[in-house]
Amino acid sequence: MPLLGVERKRMGKFRPQIFFAIVCATVFAVFAAWVGYKMDAIEILTGILGAFFGFLAGVSSKILESE
Repeated sequence: MPLLGVERKRMGKFRPQIFFAIVCATVFAVFAAWVGYKMDAIEILTGILGAFFGFLAGVSSKILESE
């Protein structure tokens, strides 16, 4: 039932494989960033951050596309 004329949208169902992919990517990115930091290699850190945010953008766009 709409509340004051505003209809609520459902976010969709929870997908555990997407959740675990995001968690695994986060853990890997943190570990790789730590290794890059210990090596004083700023290009590794920049590449990891770019790849991580690109991965999250790709996952987000696929989720929005499928709903």
